[in-house]
Amino acid sequence: GGSGGQSGPPTGQVDHIPSNLEVQAEAWREIEWTESPVWKFEAKPMVGPVGGAKKIAEGVYEQTCWDNKSSSVQVSLAVDMEKPVYLAVGFRVTEECLMTPRGGADGEVVVVLPGASKSFEVMYGSLSPGLKTMGSGTPANLVAFSKAIKPLSSVAAFAGGSAAEFSNGKFSLAFKRAYQAKPEALHLTFATGLEASFGYHGNRGCFKVENLSE
Repeated sequence: GGSGGQSGPPTGQVDHIPSNLEVQAEAWREIEWTESPVWKFEAKPMVGPVGGAKKIAEGVYEQTCWDNKSSSVQVSLAVDMEKPVYLAVGFRVTEECLMTPRGGADGEVVVVLPGASKSFEVMYGSLSPGLKTMGSGTPANLVAFSKAIKPLSSVAAFAGGSAAEFSNGKFSLAFKRAYQAKPEALHLTFATGLEASFGYHGNRGCFKVENLSE
């Protein structure tokens, strides 16, 4: 379920946030996947409780389902915003709503960086624990992250395709991630920035996806 939005980096000193997804009957635009030469995203209307759009925070909606043919999870996220800023989806290993795992391990994130001429780069990167202090004037970790991220299409698990677009005040991201077997649950995080380049987030929340529809 969505935790709702929050500002600033998490400290790790918070209780985990339980799932409480709220189903919303929201219409969804069709997205064509552009990175795979042999596969196109078959958009489904994001309505109703089965395979439908879920509101996870104010102005933030997600749809996640299982594609048995490609043995992958298909994640779609849409956020209302006036102008495109960076949009990220993080993968957590537990229900704890933390930016990076306890114990000092890196997290992982898919991030869309709006570029010039209304272009969007869908990237993949590792989140080091040091990034939680980047708002306090320590840019070295941020510089390292920016240099280390790579196109999502170059990462084997995400080779199924991705797409991002901004239209009519809604920034949307969709991608696939391959798994050997259908996951029982996914612990995900969304974040939106204060500007187009990756940096301190303006809004962040956590959500859990269970019982993936096909």
